[in-house]
Amino acid sequence: QTPDPRPQTPDPVTATVQEGNHKLNAINGCFLPVIRNMRATSFVITMYCFFLGGLYVNFYCNIHSPAVAAVNRPVKPVGSGVPLFTTHPDCRLWKFSKQWQDLGYDTECMDNTKVQQMVASYCKHSPREMIQYADIARLLILYENGGWYVDSDVRPTPRCGILQSFPQTTFGLESDFETKTQADNEGMLQQSLSLWAIYGVKGDKRLLQNACILSSLAEQKKNPGESQHHYILRTTGPTSQTQLWNGTVLPISVFGCGQGHSGSPPCSALSCWGCHEFKGRWIRDKELARYSNLLASRDMNINFKFYSLCAMISSWSQMFSGDHKEIRLVTDVLDLPMDVDIVELPKSDDSTGIQLLFKKEIDVRSAYSAAYSGKDDKNNDGDKKKEMEETIKEGGIQVMINKTPNGDLEVIAKRCEVEEDTIIKEMSEQIIINSLGQAIVDWKKENGFVQ
Repeated sequence: QTPDPRPQTPDPVTATVQEGNHKLNAINGCFLPVIRNMRATSFVITMYCFFLGGLYVNFYCNIHSPAVAAVNRPVKPVGSGVPLFTTHPDCRLWKFSKQWQDLGYDTECMDNTKVQQMVASYCKHSPREMIQYADIARLLILYENGGWYVDSDVRPTPRCGILQSFPQTTFGLESDFETKTQADNEGMLQQSLSLWAIYGVKGDKRLLQNACILSSLAEQKKNPGESQHHYILRTTGPTSQTQLWNGTVLPISVFGCGQGHSGSPPCSALSCWGCHEFKGRWIRDKELARYSNLLASRDMNINFKFYSLCAMISSWSQMFSGDHKEIRLVTDVLDLPMDVDIVELPKSDDSTGIQLLFKKEIDVRSAYSAAYSGKDDKNNDGDKKKEMEETIKEGGIQVMINKTPNGDLEVIAKRCEVEEDTIIKEMSEQIIINSLGQAIVDWKKENGFVQ
């Protein structure tokens, strides 16, 4: 096996031996007397110190030696460009790889297997969810290689071709709300780190330390009644990483563009380094949109406005269904049409809603399967496969209209009817959410809001 050519940072024991000029001190509370002019004994004691040092690093720091961690992975060849990494379950579907390469970046994608191996080689604890592995691995990738980590759905912007490095490990903000109330309404921290674009300096020990702290948190079970969303955020997501990071953080106008809150500029702004086309793949029941504070005044009759909003949402949903639908939904992989069924949910005095459920289309599912596997599925046990596909839920979007405890109205859109094998129709989701947002803007104008 080719030796690892990367420079390794001396461990604490080696440093102690070198600086002490044969005055050997054992780590972790042990003391060894100074021995001079006893070469044989000094050699034995030095080996003993290395042994104690290994125990200290592995068992007290909960971290593997970086040299050991990297030994079974091939060294990435050093090219002329800046290293840029991403993670994706199927790296063939990283659609922005060529655009990054055209800007002079050396790109590399790591699939789920490589991500899990990366985390296991550095950290003692085993996360419970794949998204937790991905959150942790991005720090370790930068620790081991340096350069950039970007999510696979980050599109390069012109600034990415100009600004390709920083002198130190650098994060940016994804949220920067003026008040805590605004942040709470979005379900975010008032100031929170963006994890979809990070620049790291190779060997920055803060990245390694934080990664292994996160792996410890990720081994914990969810609290009773805790949502999957909150569990991920507090263990490895922006909430936990914001609390851990002590270093350079850029304003939201750099990595946090195109979000529609916190004064985030559009992705066309000159300040923007990359545009995150967030798809929410990491959590199956993700909340896709929330529209709060829909009453223009507390003096309004909330019941009247509640029923007005319900009627508007019901009418809006018909645009996606039936022979006379006004909006066409399509798949992500191929330009194939999608259709939905509209399901009215039970009403109460404080809440009601609808579901837009994607209709089962075997041809569409086969197109997805062929695109993701790179081959036609027609000869792969066709009857058995078709029978299995007919039982899989197709997913959809649930839109809820709620009266809030503080006497206002809100609309929440989230995924529904999803399971492990459900194919997420991201393009159709985005079309629906964009349309819903515009419908709510129009309703607010008609109901007393002054923009």
